[in-house]
Amino acid sequence: MNFSISTEIMMSHKKVEYISLFSIQSELF
Repeated sequence: MNFSISTEIMMSHKKVEYISLFSIQSELF
């Protein structure tokens, strides 16, 4: 149970990273 929760948090963090990366790219181009 705890492991699944931690993986969910990791995935959400990855999503945020991808979104921030995408926003930075859109600002550059």
